[in-house]
Amino acid sequence: MIITITVIIAVLVLLPIAIYHSARAEKQFTFVKTGEIKFVVRGKSFARLIMDVPGYIYDASNDLIRPVTPEDPQPPLGLIEHLTGARYVSLIYPYHRVWIWLFEWDKQTREADTKDDAADSSPKQSKAKVGPVDAYNIIHRKERVNSLYHEFTYPLLAKNLELNDTSKVDIRMRLTLRMRKPRFLVFTLNGTWYPAAMNAITAFAADFVKQRNTNQMFDASQTNGEVFKAWFTERNLILQDSIEIVEAILEGFEPSGEGKVQEAQEAQRVAEIRKVTLQLEGEAEAAKKIAIAHGEATAILQKGQAEADILELKRQKLGDPLMSKKFEADMVENFGGSALSIGGGGHQALVGTPTTSNTNGGAS
Repeated sequence: MIITITVIIAVLVLLPIAIYHSARAEKQFTFVKTGEIKFVVRGKSFARLIMDVPGYIYDASNDLIRPVTPEDPQPPLGLIEHLTGARYVSLIYPYHRVWIWLFEWDKQTREADTKDDAADSSPKQSKAKVGPVDAYNIIHRKERVNSLYHEFTYPLLAKNLELNDTSKVDIRMRLTLRMRKPRFLVFTLNGTWYPAAMNAITAFAADFVKQRNTNQMFDASQTNGEVFKAWFTERNLILQDSIEIVEAILEGFEPSGEGKVQEAQEAQRVAEIRKVTLQLEGEAEAAKKIAIAHGEATAILQKGQAEADILELKRQKLGDPLMSKKFEADMVENFGGSALSIGGGGHQALVGTPTTSNTNGGAS
């Protein structure tokens, strides 16, 4: 009886310790962090999935991680998991085990952080600068991993994207991605989903840049990137809907090569000023022509008015009888007809018809 009790106590004490070490070694048990997904394989084939993603459930029949609904059953928390926090894998390790695969991704870090990385001569890391030297760097990592994060933030530097004026820029983005079909990503794509996802997102970004000039890109980066975010909200599923783009932030951009953003903006402003100047010059020329035409019309009116004033002045000085004589004299001088009757006794002047020549040279 005493021996039995001793054995039970020993088991109760040693079993959690054994489970803990087994989970640390990723054998019969494993630890899963919040937001993490792990895969149990039978040989090299997918067997089942272990994850800790609050508010989500894995639909194995559709290979889809979706939000929990009230109709979904709530799996009970096991005793071992409750006591130790470890998740059961299998007792027949290594035939059933946690899957480990080679994964490549980019990590954004500050300049100061990369000094330690530079001291590491390991070939699995290489740096690519993003933006100013004292700002941020991108570290490319390549190593074996045993889990997939349901949601994670990655940097992206997209180079040589063409603006609508054919000049090219490099843009810096921060992307939050959510995994929807984990089995497809890890087993169908063999864990190489990251470069494929970045290529798809770069293509979306290139379409965004192609519709804008330098100033419009500057505005897009200054307004909290709302236009950029909205662009990706409409294009938020990639790689056969296996990844959702939760958020895409435009952190900055600069002309490709040795140029500066300010220089590109200045060139854009000069072009716009020249365009406005030509427009104003055209409007000024049109206004000048209108003014000339208006002046000519005014001159004609003034000339007519002056002649009318002179005639009125003559009438006032000569009187009506003399003006009538002058009228008759002008008629006689300028008359080209065959008969002219001045009239009299209150009769109106009768004017004969003028002579004309026919086509044969005779008069009619």
